Amino acid sequence: MSKRVMAAMAVAAAGICVGRSSFAAGIQTGDLVVLQVGDGNETLANTGNSTFLDEFSTAGVNRNNTIAIPDSGANALIVSGTATSEGAISVSPDGKTITVSGYNTPQATSATSLTKTDSGTVPRGTGAVNAATGAFTFTGTYGANFTKNNVRSSVSDGTHTWGVGANSGVVLADNTGTVVSTTSANNRVINVINGNLYFSTGSGTTGIYEISGTPTVSGATATEVIAEGGSPYGFSINAAGTVAYIADDGTGANAAGIEKWVLQSGTWNNVYTFTTSSGDSLRGLAVDWSTGTLYASSPSALYKVTDAGAADTMSAIAAAPTGTVFGGLVLAQAAAAPVPEPASLGVMAAGALMLLKRRR
Repeated sequence: MSKRVMAAMAVAAAGICVGRSSFAAGIQTGDLVVLQVGDGNETLANTGNSTFLDEFSTAGVNRNNTIAIPDSGANALIVSGTATSEGAISVSPDGKTITVSGYNTPQATSATSLTKTDSGTVPRGTGAVNAATGAFTFTGTYGANFTKNNVRSSVSDGTHTWGVGANSGVVLADNTGTVVSTTSANNRVINVINGNLYFSTGSGTTGIYEISGTPTVSGATATEVIAEGGSPYGFSINAAGTVAYIADDGTGANAAGIEKWVLQSGTWNNVYTFTTSSGDSLRGLAVDWSTGTLYASSPSALYKVTDAGAADTMSAIAAAPTGTVFGGLVLAQAAAAPVPEPASLGVMAAGALMLLKRRR
């Protein structure tokens, strides 16, 4: 048998036997990406679990494309399987980079709660996933920051990466841990919106804060722009800076749900809140501003609602796999093109075999 025929047979076998996730490393534009904590076999524990980025269509169809974040070696990033405030993810303004923060230590090596470890022993770090290819790059650590407490969220502008957690403020992931702002030390989710840094906090004066620009040196002041007053996590603001949606998990003064805030006569007002029928704690949020469609994640499910008014209700569109929990959520904006399904690849390989046989 010729080497060409043998090679074609190998391709055919791969096309028939290997799932789509082996071919679709990149994420399709317009799809949802959610952080999954745990692989379904690990016990979710405060000593740390593996994490994955799962791709879903906006209808909740599982694309069977899972990107594993390294959980061993020098670039490992794991999160606590029981800390509800961890596991947020963000997408860069150009949609090309999805950032994940965690503990830079191999999974199943910590003998104590990750949040109690010193950053000198277990560094807090961040990594970036290229939405078009699915490739993961370890970005760097936050130096000595977030020691003996949670690291929660990070965001990249394509050049620099900032992170937030349960102490230390807003920190640059430059391995030395430049503290950009200490206005609020205990923070949850960070984003770059309209060229500025924004973050949410459920500590002190709770709400959404803004840092002008994307500073990389110390001394920046954060200003509260939306006095949410509850327990805010993920958020999104439109390009005009006049409408915002905020995910609140309901553990504070406000009900669990997605709040709509509108800037009216210079003041931000909560005009209504979308809730789930079960009162689920929502923490992740992604907004398609072109259609007014909101997507949210709780530890157990993904939800969807199109904002046509206060009477609209949220519907569950996907559930977290057994033995896992969902973290943060983003909408892929500039990612990969659709990839042929395995059945199509099998037909293509079979055709290649027939062609080779005819040439013999």
